[in-house]
Amino acid sequence: MNKSALRKVYKEKRLLLTNEIMRSYDEQILSRIKEYQFKTPTYFLSYFPIAHHHEPDTKLVTNYIKKQFIGTTLCYPRINETSGLMDAIALNEATIFNKNNYHISEPANGEIIPADKINIILVPLLAFDIQGHRIGYGKGFYDKYMANCNSNTLKIGLSYFPPIDIIDDANEYDIPLNLCFTPSDVYEF
Repeated sequence: MNKSALRKVYKEKRLLLTNEIMRSYDEQILSRIKEYQFKTPTYFLSYFPIAHHHEPDTKLVTNYIKKQFIGTTLCYPRINETSGLMDAIALNEATIFNKNNYHISEPANGEIIPADKINIILVPLLAFDIQGHRIGYGKGFYDKYMANCNSNTLKIGLSYFPPIDIIDDANEYDIPLNLCFTPSDVYEF
């Protein structure tokens, strides 16, 4: 199936999940993450889940990373609508969040951390395949950003569903994940 068709299918699949099922899946995903041996990150780029898209709860993962790796700088993405590019903004006690045009909270202020300094990045997805390719929402913000990360940056997806065999129209601009955590498995690519 191609990206467009898969987007539609997986958006619908996620919307069928009840809050109770999602909470259970989120806890199972977190358990898998707690079992994984991460190197201590200096910079960790997370994102806020979009509730109306029934995205996995990244806040659980983010809170775990903050507690597990004291001293790690937490970053959140900010989209530059003009350039179509994304920046990682380091959070501090003065960080203010605003909603962007996609109704996603993003930091209004803070230091921009270069992509090649990010050690771990949580990457939103709707579906992924067994090669680590993912389908996002189609704007390309994360793929453009990850193209500038260093080769050691750990790119992690969270999914309520197992991988599909192949995304038919994956291409050279699609940056694959290194890991994807689901309720039942950890996939390494």
